[in-house]
Amino acid sequence: MTDKGATEALDTPDALSQLRHLEVEMTGVVEKWSRTLAATEADCRGLLRFFGLGTQEESQLPDATSQLLRALSTFRGQVSEAWAELEHHAEE
Repeated sequence: MTDKGATEALDTPDALSQLRHLEVEMTGVVEKWSRTLAATEADCRGLLRFFGLGTQEESQLPDATSQLLRALSTFRGQVSEAWAELEHHAEE
């Protein structure tokens, strides 16, 4: 007969092995999000370059991107309003 307690002890990972497994998982997640952040920053730099608004320093990237996106949102709203006005006048 086998000792059930001994079998369960072999099947159940101890706290240290669970922590090691968690570390491996977390390292993978951090690497994934780091790649995603780098790709997003590259996209933002490309968007700023497209509009002729390149930044000199990496620290300026978030503010410059935010400012550009707000300006684009405002512009989109203005175009929508102008289009609605044109449609209104076309109906008259």
